[in-house]
Amino acid sequence: MDQTTKPTAAEMIKLVLEKRKIIDEATKGFNDLLRPYQEDIELLENLLGAEINRLGGQSIKTVYGTAYRSTVVSFRVADRNV
Repeated sequence: MDQTTKPTAAEMIKLVLEKRKIIDEATKGFNDLLRPYQEDIELLENLLGAEINRLGGQSIKTVYGTAYRSTVVSFRVADRNV
């Protein structure tokens, strides 16, 4: 964008919308590229979880790393009057 002249409000809005469209299209393309890898990781993690369960343990250690079971702890506040 040229910094020597100030664009009008209409021009600035047009540019913002054009750039948002470019970003949205690029983001969609990137997410499409990642999808098969994310699906593979999810499948492998599920298979590792099943293997941990089959072995009756908490983890599987290998030379490449460790797959382990973890418990997520979360705290919530609920309104009793609702």
